[in-house]
Amino acid sequence: LEERLGDRTPSLVLLGRYPIDGTWRIVVGSIALLAGLAAALWLAPRSPRWLLAWPAGLLVFAWLAGGGLGLEAVPTELWGGLPLTLFLTASTMLLAFPIAILLALGRRSALPALRAACTVWIELVRGVPLVPVLFIASFVFPLLLSPGRSPDLLARVVVALALFAAAYMAEVVRGGLQSVPKGQLEAAASIGLGWWGAQRAVVLPQALRAAVPAPVPLPGQLGHGLRHGVEPERLRVEPPAGDDDGVEVLEPDRARVGGPDGRRRRGDERVA
Repeated sequence: LEERLGDRTPSLVLLGRYPIDGTWRIVVGSIALLAGLAAALWLAPRSPRWLLAWPAGLLVFAWLAGGGLGLEAVPTELWGGLPLTLFLTASTMLLAFPIAILLALGRRSALPALRAACTVWIELVRGVPLVPVLFIASFVFPLLLSPGRSPDLLARVVVALALFAAAYMAEVVRGGLQSVPKGQLEAAASIGLGWWGAQRAVVLPQALRAAVPAPVPLPGQLGHGLRHGVEPERLRVEPPAGDDDGVEVLEPDRARVGGPDGRRRRGDERVA
């Protein structure tokens, strides 16, 4: 075995069975993926456009590692080692986080059917170890389809990991949602925000601030809202028919309730 491996033992540990003549491709792809993750996490709070660096890094990695567009194709069965771990982690988190938010909102929904479906899915997935989930995605799922129509093994594993991680993350997000006082929804409704608008501008920023660890930066307007409270933009409530004046709500850090002198009085409340 040592004679067959020769000097390739370090590459097997780090890169798996990837062809040695294409080592530069998977190494450059891993660097591009790490650069995309770093840009999305640290630069996106300044500009939401940097959030696209995350999926862009995944696409560059998939192109360099898998081939196409002038590069020789390499099957995913030969991917392995550290680059595959990075790809699985980045793609799983990118898919799992939105699904987790939807599952958490669905479990707190007023619709009984939707709430029951989300609850059953979360509890069912959280009660199953990860190994059986990967076994089903890798070996059992292809048996349910016609020969030749099964998706790629790597795609099946990514979807399985994303759904598994989303069930756990949904409970974390739901804990954050429960920490938001009910009065926040009532305040959002009083200024004309619908359910989705209230969730996006008022509830989710506060819930994620409570659920996500402090060192984790969040992108764009959401990250600004987590640092400074409710949506930082000025909201305008449309006036009733026949009324030319609208009601303008100031930013939370500038909003004041009280008399003309700015002093707070008994019964006054501030919506933050």
